[in-house]
Amino acid sequence: MTSPPKKTIHIFDYIIILAFVGVVAFFYIGLFYPSEDIPTNYNIMRYALILALPIITAVSIYLYLAQRTGRLHRFIIPLVFGSAFFCIFCLLTIYLTVREIRSPELSSEYHPFLQLSPKAFVPKSSNSEKACFRIFCLGGSTTEFKDSKNIGWPERLERLLQARFPNRNIEVYNLGRQWYTIQHTLINYMINLRQHKPDVIIVMHAINDLLINADFSYYSSGPFSDDYRHFLGPLTDLVKKKNLMKTITSFFRNTWFCAPKSVVLSKEFPGLVPFERNMKTLISFAKAENVGVILMTQPHLLKDVMSPEEDSKLIMVHYEAKGPDKKWHVLTAKAGMEKYNEIAVKTAQDMRVPLIDLELALPKNLQYFTDEVHYQDRSFDLIAGYISENWPPSFVLK
Repeated sequence: MTSPPKKTIHIFDYIIILAFVGVVAFFYIGLFYPSEDIPTNYNIMRYALILALPIITAVSIYLYLAQRTGRLHRFIIPLVFGSAFFCIFCLLTIYLTVREIRSPELSSEYHPFLQLSPKAFVPKSSNSEKACFRIFCLGGSTTEFKDSKNIGWPERLERLLQARFPNRNIEVYNLGRQWYTIQHTLINYMINLRQHKPDVIIVMHAINDLLINADFSYYSSGPFSDDYRHFLGPLTDLVKKKNLMKTITSFFRNTWFCAPKSVVLSKEFPGLVPFERNMKTLISFAKAENVGVILMTQPHLLKDVMSPEEDSKLIMVHYEAKGPDKKWHVLTAKAGMEKYNEIAVKTAQDMRVPLIDLELALPKNLQYFTDEVHYQDRSFDLIAGYISENWPPSFVLK
């Protein structure tokens, strides 16, 4: 194949090059203004583009000039860029395929009604129900999660209560589940747990129900509904599953010229109404079957003035109560936690059940919290000890 005769560069070529550089520069500058909640994998791709784009631009200009001056055949450029596009497309396809294999859509972790599958009740002994005193601890991750030695506060509570009441065979079960709200707990108790005839249930909810109010967040699919139908929670990745085109458009939407989010400063939470209703419903059912109920307030780190280090540890404020255009102010989250704890106190009074004000048990600093509500190792002993010290004696001695 013979090369075409050499040509000279005209003013038109310079205009094309300047226009190309202008478009690339506009796109390049936009990469420095990403969304503040850009996913980690998107950030890696963004940094790669920032490094690679100047090189790609220089190579593109060189190839264009080489073709225009006759040093390259006119079919070389479309061949080079077509091959590059094909390679990128193949890499993205492989990446998405591997991600699907690693995160299958149908997983035993998911539940069609409760979002995440509840923890199964497994009796600790062969004792008959009358021979032991069973306590079910119900709530979200602040009930379920354990310390670095895989011991939670319910397990510690069992030891403390057994020592305090040696004449009773006491069994404490950790049946909390991450993401669960009071509505999840109500359904789980009615469908899965009540037939196991606990003597007492301990109920602690606040933060997950509070997050339901952030109906603008990425975890929501529409405006607030008091039956929580708008909140996708852990199912978000399944419901809003991305194909290749959605992944590409999402990448550019999150990494290029993103406007700052408006900060929501509010003390109004419509979710308080169903929260109180669901809690009272759970108590009513438990009482009807002679099951004792203890409500607890939820400890939290949130306060009026937070240090930069404390603020950096917040998960709900900075990652969960956030959507495409809005995010919660830390004072909104603080006001919400206080109001939800107030409802727990009020409900205990209205329904005449004991309340343990657990919110008083932990100092509000990072020695005791890892984020808004989850605990450092040292906190688990304090929580179990506080519950044991404030345990209603009639529930064990009846």
